[in-house]
Amino acid sequence: MIIPKRQAFRSLSWMAYVPLFAVGIFVLAGCATYSEEEAPAPVQVASTPAPAVVSFDDMHPSIRLAPVAGPLGGELADIPAGDAKRGEALFQKDWGEGVQCLQCHSVFQDGEFIGGETGPALNQVTVRRSKQWLFNWIWDPTEMFPQTGMPVFDWKGDQEIADVIAFLETLKLDFDKDKILTSGKPLEKVGEDLVKAYDCQACHTIGEGDDARGIFGYPDLTYVGSKIRPEWRHAWLENPQKVDPRTFMPSFGFSDKELEAVNAYLTSLKWDRKI
Repeated sequence: MIIPKRQAFRSLSWMAYVPLFAVGIFVLAGCATYSEEEAPAPVQVASTPAPAVVSFDDMHPSIRLAPVAGPLGGELADIPAGDAKRGEALFQKDWGEGVQCLQCHSVFQDGEFIGGETGPALNQVTVRRSKQWLFNWIWDPTEMFPQTGMPVFDWKGDQEIADVIAFLETLKLDFDKDKILTSGKPLEKVGEDLVKAYDCQACHTIGEGDDARGIFGYPDLTYVGSKIRPEWRHAWLENPQKVDPRTFMPSFGFSDKELEAVNAYLTSLKWDRKI
C-alpha cells in the first residue's frame, strides 16, 4: 500500500506544477511585451547649434540702401532740364483707377493743405532732397524701400521725371535762413522757425489738434525733449545716415548755428503733465 500512495503523491505534485509553470510563462511573456511596447525611447542629446549670424539686412528686411547709380548712371549724372508745365500735368495725371500724386501727397496752396495725408507734404521736398535722390526715388521707389506704398509709375523716360522735379521746385516756399538765424529771438524760437521753414511736419507730428500734421508711421516729436538725449539728437541731426544708413530721414546739411537752434527747440518739447 505504500507504493501506491507515493505514486498518487507524485502524480498530484506534477499536476500542481503544470499551472504554476504556465503562469510563469505568461508572466514572462507579458514582461517582455511590456518592455518592447512601453519602454521609453532613448534620450537623444541635441548637439549645440552654431551661433546665428544676424546681419543688418536680417533686422531690417524692408529697407535697402539707395542705389549708388540710378537709371541715369550715377550720382553725378546730368538730369535733363525739366519743364514745370509738363511736370504739373504729370503730377495731376490719373494713372488709372484714380491713382494720382495728390491721392497720397499734399501741397500747401491758397492758405491750406490740399491732397492726401498718406505721404509727406511736398512743398519743401526740393529743399530736403537732392535732385538726384528725387530722380532715383520717383523712377522706382522700391529700389530704396521695397515695401513702400509709393507705386512705380510707367514713365516714358528720363525727361518725364525731370519735368515732375521741375514742377516740385515751383512748390517751394522760399525763406531766408540767415534772417531767421539773426532774428534776435531766443535760440529755441529760432529753431522752431527753422523747423517750420524746412517743413519737418511734412513727416513728423508736432503738437496736438489740426496743427499737429505729420504722417502716421514717422516719429512723433511732440514730447521728443523728454525721450531723446540732446547729445544723441545732435549727432542724428548732423548726419542721420551716419547713425543709421538706411533711414528715410534726409541729411539737411545744417550749419552749426542751425543745428544748435533746432536741437534747442526739440529739447524744449517736453512732457509736463502729472498724474
